[in-house]
Amino acid sequence: MSANSEQLHPWLAPTKALLAEAVRLDVPTLGVCLGHQLLASALGGVVDVNELGTRIGLTSVALTEAGRDDEVLAGPAARRATHWNEDVVTRLPDGAVRLATAPDGTVQAARFAPHAWGVQFHPEVTATIFRTWAQEDGGREDLDGVGDAIAAAEVELRTAWAPLALRFAAQLQRSDS
Repeated sequence: MSANSEQLHPWLAPTKALLAEAVRLDVPTLGVCLGHQLLASALGGVVDVNELGTRIGLTSVALTEAGRDDEVLAGPAARRATHWNEDVVTRLPDGAVRLATAPDGTVQAARFAPHAWGVQFHPEVTATIFRTWAQEDGGREDLDGVGDAIAAAEVELRTAWAPLALRFAAQLQRSDS
């Protein structure tokens, strides 16, 4: 599914409107993969098919200086993340800050507003989840060993991305105060 598929998926337009409203109201927001793309699109950015093709599996993600200092994304400069996407944000909305990139230069994380973030990758995915997706995508059990690679990297991935979830949860707690 693409953030630009509003004709095929009519719920995308109201979802983008909701995301724009959340940003306007300063509600802590985190977009993951399609959610990252929807946030970018809702706020005036551009999402296109990745000219390098579909990205599936583990990819290096390098934090920018702003990313290393970001209150949600902060951490080691380079780490791997799990991907399953065809589209990427090709132009960030005005005022957004690039927080991470892939080796090919594509945006991997951004802060769209003081309390709105997006990540192109899937920090939540385990090998079990990935294999379920592969099975649902034409019955391919492992997609050439990608599920095995994700399983082998489980500790690395959890160590890299669990803090993101905890820091974002802290944003939610602060907004309730």
